Amino acid sequence: MPGGWTWRARCSRTRQTDPVISEVSSTVDSIKGPTPRRRILDAAPLWIALLTLVALVTISELGPAQTTTASGSWEVSLSHSLVTRAGQPVPLQIDVRRTTPIDTPVILRVCATWFDAMDFQNWYPNPASETRSADTLVYEFDPPQGRTLTVAFDGRSAPGALGASLPCTVSVTSGGEEIFATSLTTWRMP
Repeated sequence: MPGGWTWRARCSRTRQTDPVISEVSSTVDSIKGPTPRRRILDAAPLWIALLTLVALVTISELGPAQTTTASGSWEVSLSHSLVTRAGQPVPLQIDVRRTTPIDTPVILRVCATWFDAMDFQNWYPNPASETRSADTLVYEFDPPQGRTLTVAFDGRSAPGALGASLPCTVSVTSGGEEIFATSLTTWRMP
């Protein structure tokens, strides 16, 4: 090609040493990768985040916990959510059964701190009376027609306290006799 230039490259498989440095003048040879231990340490935050995500998804898919106690002619079952997060429904249901018809009011005592963390909607059925003394809410339900009283709480977890444990004690009495007492814990996830 007249008036143009030509370019030729030579490829050599031999290394040329730099006389000033007296080392092989290749920048590729001096690059070393991270050690296996360093690679594990670099990946640790990713693994921790992944395991946390899997744990949260697993826990959030847990169904309600249930506790049942029988005492004489009474049987009481408590069903409550184990895990919730802000804005999610928080089921709480108490089933009171007796072998003979229930003829006295049923009194439910629950800790107030659990309900302070909820957006309270209603009880079904509505209690005949309710009072609060210190950290205890007391609800009195009229005797049902029959042998079973089912009390259901309608509410949601209130916004606010992220990642909190909500322990609570629950007891049921009727005719001056305590027929059920237990504790429950609901975990609030962010």
